[in-house]
Amino acid sequence: MIDGMKVAQQTINKEIAPRSWIPTQIEGDAPQSFWQDLPARAPSPLSDIDLAEHHPFWEEYPKDSTDSFLNSIQHPAKSALDLNDEENCKPGAGKSATQYLRDVAEKKEARNRRRFEKLNRVHQVQQQEQPPRHPGYRPTSNVYFRPVIAADAKGIQVSCLVIHVLW
Repeated sequence: MIDGMKVAQQTINKEIAPRSWIPTQIEGDAPQSFWQDLPARAPSPLSDIDLAEHHPFWEEYPKDSTDSFLNSIQHPAKSALDLNDEENCKPGAGKSATQYLRDVAEKKEARNRRRFEKLNRVHQVQQQEQPPRHPGYRPTSNVYFRPVIAADAKGIQVSCLVIHVLW
């Protein structure tokens, strides 16, 4: 099933709990007696949820069936997000899981497409024929020139040079 859409002409919107999950004893008591005594046990609950209005999952199996599907949960016909809640004001709060996964897949596909296009662009540029370089542009020696500074004067020695001119 995909987010309430029909698959193979059948839609199933039920929770599943294998019947092997039904406990035979909980803290030494039968499950039903434990559930009835739970609200009065110490320590007191941390939340304000009333356990008396909720039933254990093993009471939610249909009476005429032996499968592992629980009865459908009753919910309001029209349920909407509470826009006054700050958690619901975030972008994408109203999306279903299918819409969210579809958006993630689209972003991933777009990122892969951009990366593939970039690789193709680089590959095409490399494949283009580049004009041959003139051999005169290649340096024949590895020389580094820099401007002279005042500190270089100490290392320069001046010698007398005598030039004789022969006539």
